[in-house]
Amino acid sequence: MAATQHHGRKSPTPASAPNLEISPAKVWFFIQKAREFDVKDVVTDEGSGSNATDDGNLSVLEDRGDDPTYTELRMFINALTEDEQVDLVALTWLGRGDSDEVVKDYLRQTSGGDIRPELLERYLHAGREMVHYLLSIGIQLEPHEGTPDYFSELPGGVGGRSLMVVPFDGAAALGDELFKMRPASPIFSLLDRYAITANEGGTIALRLPGWRRTFLRLLASYWLNIPWRRKTRRDRRLTLGGALVGSLRKAMLDRAIPLRLNTELMELSVTDGTVTGAVFRHLGQELRLTARCGVVLATGGFEHNQSMREQMGERGRNYVVSRYIPERVRESLVETIESCPQPHASVAPVSRLLDAPGQIAPVAYSTNGKNVSDEATLEDISKSPPLPLPAGWSEDDLRRLISSVQVEDASIEELKPYVEADFKRFVYTLSLVPKQSGQRILELGANPYFTTTLLREFRSADLHLANFFDKPGREGKQKVTIHSTGEVIEYSFKQFNIEEEIFPYDDNSFDVVLFCEIIEHLLTDPVHALTEIRRVLKPGGDLVLTTPNVARLDNARKIIAGENVYDPYSGHGPYGRHNREYTQEDLFSLLNGNGFTVRTIFTADVHPETAGSSVSLRTLAPLLRNRQADLGQYIFCRCSVSTESKRLTPIRPERLYRSRREKEAVPGLE
Repeated sequence: MAATQHHGRKSPTPASAPNLEISPAKVWFFIQKAREFDVKDVVTDEGSGSNATDDGNLSVLEDRGDDPTYTELRMFINALTEDEQVDLVALTWLGRGDSDEVVKDYLRQTSGGDIRPELLERYLHAGREMVHYLLSIGIQLEPHEGTPDYFSELPGGVGGRSLMVVPFDGAAALGDELFKMRPASPIFSLLDRYAITANEGGTIALRLPGWRRTFLRLLASYWLNIPWRRKTRRDRRLTLGGALVGSLRKAMLDRAIPLRLNTELMELSVTDGTVTGAVFRHLGQELRLTARCGVVLATGGFEHNQSMREQMGERGRNYVVSRYIPERVRESLVETIESCPQPHASVAPVSRLLDAPGQIAPVAYSTNGKNVSDEATLEDISKSPPLPLPAGWSEDDLRRLISSVQVEDASIEELKPYVEADFKRFVYTLSLVPKQSGQRILELGANPYFTTTLLREFRSADLHLANFFDKPGREGKQKVTIHSTGEVIEYSFKQFNIEEEIFPYDDNSFDVVLFCEIIEHLLTDPVHALTEIRRVLKPGGDLVLTTPNVARLDNARKIIAGENVYDPYSGHGPYGRHNREYTQEDLFSLLNGNGFTVRTIFTADVHPETAGSSVSLRTLAPLLRNRQADLGQYIFCRCSVSTESKRLTPIRPERLYRSRREKEAVPGLE
């Protein structure tokens, strides 16, 4: 079992005093401001002036949306560190009479007394650690006093233990990933359109003080964002469960953690009585994933417990029916709009926005939300990560280094166009190679040694090189001159056909294997090459793979224009052309099926935009706005192997192979 991580925060033993990060002065300030806010009363004078003395100071204690005390409290809380926020929440619970013993009593009551005491202790400890972890990865939480425990009538059942995720702009944080999330349930959205929090929903449905202002703020936020309204009717604001899912997805995106949708769990992988991974079915293909730490089965609760669904569903149904009936909400909507002043002449009324969607002119959107003009560029549509330059190096300096590399018997002028076109690809590739010193690295297809030069300069490693020139001899040497430094290096390499031959290396020989711009040239069987790479990699070793993206933007333009996307015939033999290019989905399926765990995979543009296409980017943009992260010219991937995955039987996905014998063995592995 992995040790619990505390992220630098010490957990006190039951006998010790609390180890608080927040200072008493800050707690006292919070108490004072909370008292000021707690005495607020309903608004009694809607026409109050801006100066409190004008109305006998009646407005000072009124609960208004622009209340400075509320604003000051929020700013104070947001300025606290994560540890201080956790402490403040804990102190509010203690001040309310809540404690570990009260919580334990409640849990014993709800479980019928079947939970062992040590499990209760672990549950409470893990809960606090989880809250702290969520805060540490950027998820903003706030207590919700209005939500009681499910069984509030039992001893120990109180309100205020629920934590809500602070609403946020899902479109700005997630981009097109927002559209992969399910829309909010009609129960948790206003008129099946406006995203609301629990407080907002209760305020409007029960017509509590300030409900009109709350309702108008929701309408204005939704309808005045015209560019977004033209794009979709969906609210870009995420609340409640949607805010939690969106926050978790944002944390995954920030850490390049892949997400696979529409994936069915087939079975768990068990080794020596321990769950070590799982087998899935994704898009008709079987995937086998190996876990580094463990497998979490998040199967939910209500979905698989019919009696609980019926019991809790009845309570929820009665509550909703009594308060959130559509007629009452619509009455509130009509009453609110009729009581408002007429909008400014330059602002389109809500009814026009609702009734005339067909009058909205078509607009193409870029990744930054701006309109794509007729002069749109590749960068407006295709979304590439920033170029990861080595520390202390400018792009110009790095270009000069690579451009000065000359292989014997090759003109430097002949190589310069290649360097200019593919410079960014070399830099992206280098960034995928781990920086640990003392690694043994195998670079397949090393010639013309541009990536080799970067590895030699920026990685402390034992380099082994391989080429295939289809000439006699199993080994060879080539001299490489780096004119910018004056160095002349003689590289030794082994020569073999990676698609047909057994690699001339022992098992578990390398920490990293580079397989760059090769797989697209293979004729018949990339699985043989991948299986050999897996064999020579050490357990935990990395494969760095790059290849052109067949789904790149330029190909999309060609297809729509009726042009051919395939490589022309080559005078350099069968391996001189791209025989089969891949999508990210193709690569993921191929790698996962053969024991590689994908750690990072992305596309990026490398070459300048090609000119002369008859299809404008403005025409193409609306069709591709949900694929902006998948349109790069090249696919960059880093994946790893484990002891268990190195023993797996090779798999050839049906989507990539046809007319092959089912039991055909990989050469050399019979």
